[in-house]
Amino acid sequence: MTEKKTRAKDKTPPYFMTEHSLMMCNAYKTLSLVAREALRSIMVHHTGSNNGAIGMGAQQVADACGIADLKTARQALVDLETKGFIVETFRPKQGQKLVKRWGLTCYPIADADTPLRTYLTWAPGRKFTRPPSVPFYDPISEEFIYIQSGDRPAKRVGHVAKARRSPSTNPLDDFRLDQSVRVAASGGDDLRF
Repeated sequence: MTEKKTRAKDKTPPYFMTEHSLMMCNAYKTLSLVAREALRSIMVHHTGSNNGAIGMGAQQVADACGIADLKTARQALVDLETKGFIVETFRPKQGQKLVKRWGLTCYPIADADTPLRTYLTWAPGRKFTRPPSVPFYDPISEEFIYIQSGDRPAKRVGHVAKARRSPSTNPLDDFRLDQSVRVAASGGDDLRF
C-alpha cells in the first residue's frame, strides 16, 4: 500500500508569501524602513480570511516595529496608505476605544476575486485617492458595507453577502443585499434585491 502524504496543520508554522511585484515596485523601494516593517507586521496579522478587518493602530505598529515614537508609526501607516499598500476600511470615531482596520491591497479584500495592487500604479507626486471598490468594515456586526459613489455624497448601501457571479460592468451588481435597505439622503424608497 502506498501512504498518502498529508500536511499536518500543527507541523507547519504560520507564514506569509509576498509577490516579487510588491518588492520590486517603485512604491516599495521608496518606503522608509519603519514603513516596510509596519507592512510586514500588518501582513503577519493577516490570517487569510481577515483582509479588510486587520486591526492595527499606531501603538500596535510602534510595538511591532520596536520604536517609541507614535508620530513615526502614524507616518508609516500614512506612507503605506498613500503608496497603495494598505487601505483603511474602518476609522473609529473620536473617543471610541477601537483601532483602525486595514486591508492589504496585495490580497483580495472581503469577497473580491482579485487584489487591488494599487501600489503598482503609484507615482511620485500623484495625489492619493481611495479606490472606489473597497468596502468599509463594521466591527460591531463584523460585516463589510459597500458604499455607492458618484455625483452625490456617499450613501450606506447595506450589508453584502456573496452571490453567484455574473458578468457585469458594475462591480456592485455582482453582489446581493441580504436585507431591505433605505438609501440615505436620496429620498428613495426601500430597495429589495
